[in-house]
Amino acid sequence: MPTGLRNPAVIGRIVAAMAASEANWAGSLPRQRTLAIANIVVAELRAIGVTPPAVQVATFPGLAGQFDFGPWTLQVDMGMAIGRVGQTQDEMIAKIAELGDTVTHEARHCEQWFRMGRLLASQRRARGLFVDGREICNRLGIDNRAVGDAAAGAGVMTNAERLEAEEWYESVYGGGSGFREQTFALELNATGRATGNAWQTGAYARYQRGLAEEEDAFGIGTAVQRQYLQPHPGVNAPQMTRHAPVRRGVTTY
Repeated sequence: MPTGLRNPAVIGRIVAAMAASEANWAGSLPRQRTLAIANIVVAELRAIGVTPPAVQVATFPGLAGQFDFGPWTLQVDMGMAIGRVGQTQDEMIAKIAELGDTVTHEARHCEQWFRMGRLLASQRRARGLFVDGREICNRLGIDNRAVGDAAAGAGVMTNAERLEAEEWYESVYGGGSGFREQTFALELNATGRATGNAWQTGAYARYQRGLAEEEDAFGIGTAVQRQYLQPHPGVNAPQMTRHAPVRRGVTTY
């Protein structure tokens, strides 16, 4: 069973809180709406022992959301929360679903980097070495020393947590790092520089399904959106048209 934010019980709490936020949507500004969803997910990060990121809600052209592990910040574009005069209930539901998808995706990245810090700490302990938050930050490129210290002082991981972290670390810093760097050099994003099925099943799939950390993050975002939309089968949710994450391995691309 997936751990952390991807645990079904955690996803259930996130979805329930998203549904509860509907009552305040019409009377809130886009920034308030976005923060409401972000705060729901960040609270769950805190509950599972992850150092919460600083949340930045603003207009980020060309960016829906991003977790920047250097300064430990989670950026969310409030444009997703902008409605229109006479907006229907279904349109509101679709926007909340998209926000929940985006925020949980990026928050999962936050958890991934924190877990990779814990992995490094556990490896040092196993070799009888001193666990230093400064070294964890240096190894992972984290500029926030408090995060490294928290990862160093966190409890022992379960086997499932360790296996997940090892896969992410291999993709980002290990043997898969070269493939990851080549992938990001393509400047891929949700719409890409081309459109249609050929793009989705080719170049963008390299990013979405060829990188362990992205496949995992897409998985939680999709799960949150799908569960939230279950009571609303008629809602048009563009992000749900993504291919289900299927690991194919880097050699496929």
